[in-house]
Amino acid sequence: MFEKWYKRLYRRNFRDTHIADWDDKFLSEYDVERIMDTVTLSRGTAVTVFANSHTGLNYWPSKVGRMHRRFWGRDLLKELIDAGHKRSLDIIVYYCTIYTDWYYDNHPEC
Repeated sequence: MFEKWYKRLYRRNFRDTHIADWDDKFLSEYDVERIMDTVTLSRGTAVTVFANSHTGLNYWPSKVGRMHRRFWGRDLLKELIDAGHKRSLDIIVYYCTIYTDWYYDNHPEC
């Protein structure tokens, strides 16, 4: 009936965004539309988007943890998913559940 999504993917994009927020320059030129345009131009079929990273900082407004300072007031994860879907890209969401710096710094008992 439907082909499994991972079998039809021949070119996937993965951009590592394990980036802290202690410097305002970090991710200051992050452009969702340009990223997705580039994936499409390269004939990509799927893109991995980060919900959070090993820094422990979230890219969406969560009640758990803390958002990356660069994206306060935004839902970067939703923006990425919507921009990818607009281009018919399959989306793979990366969510780090262990080894997150923010959690360890705030909960050393872990």
